[in-house]
Amino acid sequence: MERLALKNIIEWNNSKHRKPLMIYGARQVGKTYLIRELFAKKFYKNKFIYINLKFDDEIRNFINGEGIYSNLGPTSSANKIMNQISLRNNVVIDSSTLLILDEIQEAMPAITALKDFKENYPDIPVIASGSLVRIKIKRASNKRGTKFFYPIGSIDEMTLYPMNFEEFLLNSNRMLYEKVVNSYNEKKPLDLPIHDLAMQYLKNYLLVGGLPENVEIYLDSNSHFNARKNLINIYNDYLNDIDLYDLPTESTLKARKLFKNIYVEINRPQSDFRPSIFDEGKKTRDYLTQMELLELAGIIYRNKRLKEHITLPFKETDGANYRIYFHDLGFLAYQSEINMADFLHGKNTNMGVFFENYIASELSSYGIDLFYWKGKNDYEFEFIVKENDDIIPIDVKKGRGALGSIKEFKNHNSSTKFVKVSNNFYGFDEENHILTIPLYSFFMYAKELDNKLK
Repeated sequence: MERLALKNIIEWNNSKHRKPLMIYGARQVGKTYLIRELFAKKFYKNKFIYINLKFDDEIRNFINGEGIYSNLGPTSSANKIMNQISLRNNVVIDSSTLLILDEIQEAMPAITALKDFKENYPDIPVIASGSLVRIKIKRASNKRGTKFFYPIGSIDEMTLYPMNFEEFLLNSNRMLYEKVVNSYNEKKPLDLPIHDLAMQYLKNYLLVGGLPENVEIYLDSNSHFNARKNLINIYNDYLNDIDLYDLPTESTLKARKLFKNIYVEINRPQSDFRPSIFDEGKKTRDYLTQMELLELAGIIYRNKRLKEHITLPFKETDGANYRIYFHDLGFLAYQSEINMADFLHGKNTNMGVFFENYIASELSSYGIDLFYWKGKNDYEFEFIVKENDDIIPIDVKKGRGALGSIKEFKNHNSSTKFVKVSNNFYGFDEENHILTIPLYSFFMYAKELDNKLK
């Protein structure tokens, strides 16, 4: 399947100032497939070496100084690591060889070695990745008695997210994808039958989610049932991974409890994070560590609160208030226990929950930080974004409009327009300066925001 992130790796590979590339991302978002299948096999063919440090006991033990190499101690020497790999694989590593170190968090000295690669072997392309890298780095950096050094300034970094709706549509119906793109670019609504078809594809995406393996199973079988069976396995793997965070038992149990109650947190009025809804008597501060770790693991996105008057750059105005979302819509659908047939046929009355998480995921997939706005009397906008030097409120789950919230927002801020994302057609209300974007077209707006931030 096509991944839009391939373009970023190609640009990195062609850069004159290329450093070792670290690719972050949660489990099953497609890091290995992107690096090895889509990039390495096409651009390096037989000139790449793939090392999975989780399963390659010899190289992992050599770097960590364990097993038969315990007398040598750990090594962060790029030269020693390359020599060991070269001898074992009977391959010369030079500037035409791509070296891939997957699950690099299993050999932490290899992360430090990326600085040595950058300084002494800048011509050798190196890509590192792993699903728990950020958590292992945080734990190693905070652990007493360790000498872990993160190669700040010596690496290029990239985060891979689950497939967003653009990628889902691109891989499932290219003709419809082109219709949606052209409609947005021309600022014209789609015809009703095509509009309805695009909304149906969006509903499929909200149920399947964006984990590539799950998307592939759905597209191959055209079965939500098959995709859901696979998703449950991945969901349980995520739960089991929490045991690898190296936390005290009580903290591990709290992290698992938080993970299993994301939908409960979103699916209620005034959905600021309140752990007391699933853990009686607990406050936000009691779950901050667990929230931060799930965020580091790429499993959740955190939406930070802005109050009344907003200034640039955005800075959260209430550190005790957040909203949280799943990184993958399929997980949200699974936790909700909705009837999939009813959902697809529009019989579910709680679509706003899914739409809000969907917009959070779309913005996050372009690296756009999440902020929401609260005014007086519960007036709110689910998301606030920066467009050039303008502050743009985004309304997602309200029905026909957000005129009350607009009036309250204008009491504290100026804005050239307001964005409403809904299942309505594309349009612009000149009187109230409201741009209506169909849900299935939002990726086009998110891309525009991303381009303006670069």
